[in-house]
Amino acid sequence: MVDYLERLNELIEEKKWTEIPTLISELVSELNTPHLTDNIVEELNEIIGILKEYGYLELVVDLKRAYVQRTNDDSVKLSLAGDLIDLHLHDEALSLLYDYTEDSDYYRDALVLTSDLYQSEGDLEIALAKLNQAQDIDFESPLALSQAELAFQLHDLSTANRYLSTIDANDLDAQLNLYAIHLKALIASESGDLAKARSILESTDFDQLTEAMQVDLLTLYDLDENYDKIIDLTADEVKTYAINWLLAKAYSAEHEYEKAITLLENMIAENPDDKLARLLLVNDYLSNHQKDKATALIQKLLIDFPHDFDVLQVANDQLVLDENYEEIVQLLSPLSDGVDLPSELSLLLAKAYVETDEIEKANSLFKTLYPVMSDDVSFIEEYALFLRNNGFRDELKTVVNNAREDNLHSEELLLLEEEVSSDF
Repeated sequence: MVDYLERLNELIEEKKWTEIPTLISELVSELNTPHLTDNIVEELNEIIGILKEYGYLELVVDLKRAYVQRTNDDSVKLSLAGDLIDLHLHDEALSLLYDYTEDSDYYRDALVLTSDLYQSEGDLEIALAKLNQAQDIDFESPLALSQAELAFQLHDLSTANRYLSTIDANDLDAQLNLYAIHLKALIASESGDLAKARSILESTDFDQLTEAMQVDLLTLYDLDENYDKIIDLTADEVKTYAINWLLAKAYSAEHEYEKAITLLENMIAENPDDKLARLLLVNDYLSNHQKDKATALIQKLLIDFPHDFDVLQVANDQLVLDENYEEIVQLLSPLSDGVDLPSELSLLLAKAYVETDEIEKANSLFKTLYPVMSDDVSFIEEYALFLRNNGFRDELKTVVNNAREDNLHSEELLLLEEEVSSDF
C-alpha cells in the first residue's frame, strides 16, 4: 500500500516536480475504489494543504472531485466550489453551490461563495444581493465591509455608508479596520467632500496607514497645495514609488530643485522608462538653470515618445518660449532624420529653418507637411506666406487655389488670393 503523504514529501524534497501529478492520479484512482481506507482519508487534508502550498491547485481539485463523488461531503463540496472559482471554472462551481438549500448548515457559506463568483465575473449587483441574503441569515461585520465595498463599486454611496454604519469595529482585525477607514475616505472623496476625506485619513497616525491610504492622503495634500505637509510626513521615510513621486512634486513646488532633481534622477535610474518623472525632471532642470541637461532630456524623450501629447507639450512649449531657432534646429534636426516627428514639431522645425536662412530645408519640410495639414488654416497661412516671401510663386498659386476649393478662409488667405490673381 502506497503511503501517499510520505511519497509526496519525498518527491518535494528530491524536487521531482513532474512526478507529483502521477502520484496524485494514483491517489484519485484509489479514492474511486470500493473500499476506502481510513489512512487515506486521514492524510487527505494534509496532502491537499501541501499541494496548495506548492501551487498545485488543479491537483487539489482533482482530489476533491473524487472525494466528493465518493462521499458527497458538504464541507468538502463547498471547499471544492471555492477552488473552482479560483480556477475560473464557474459553471462547475455554480452547479455545486446551487445544491445547497436553505435548510443546509452550509447555505450561508454557499451564498458568500456565490457572491465571490459573481463579483469575479463583474456582476456586482447579483454579488451584493447574495451577500444581503447571507447577512439576513447571520450578520457579520467583516461581511458588512464587503457589502459596503460592493455598493461603493456600484457608485451607490449612501448605501455604502449605510453598510459601514452597521459595522462593529471590535469585530474587525486591525487590517480590516484600516480598510473600513479607507473606504469611508474614498466615499467622502467620491462625494466631492475632500476635506472630510482628508480628515478621515488624518484620524489615524500616518505611519499606521497602509501605503494606499498614505498615497491618498498625500494626494489630497497635493490638491490643496499643502506641499510642506507632504515633505514633513515623507522626507525622512523609506518610500515607495508613488510617495516619491508626490514628494518630488512637493520639492518642485517649494522651489527645492536640488532635492527634487536628486530624487527624480534616482527614480529614473531605477525605471529608465518613467516618462512622468523625466518630464518633471525637465522642468526642474530648467528651474535650476541646468538648461543643457533639460535640452538633452527633451531630445531623449522625443526619441522614446515621439507622438506622446505630454512630451510634445513640454518640448513645444519650451522651444517656442525660448525662440532660440538655432537651438531648435540643433535639437530637432537630428531627430527628423531618424524619427517620424509629429507635425507640430516638424512645423516648428520648418519655421526655425526659415529664421536661420535654411530656405531649401524649410521648403522641403513644408512640402512634406502639406498633405497631412492641408485642412489646417493656420498652417496654410504659414506655408503660403513662406512661399510668397521666398519667391515660390507657382507653388503659392497652387496652395491658395486649393485652400479656396477646400473652403478654407481667413483674412490673410484672402489677401494672398488677391495678390496671386493680380500676378497672373
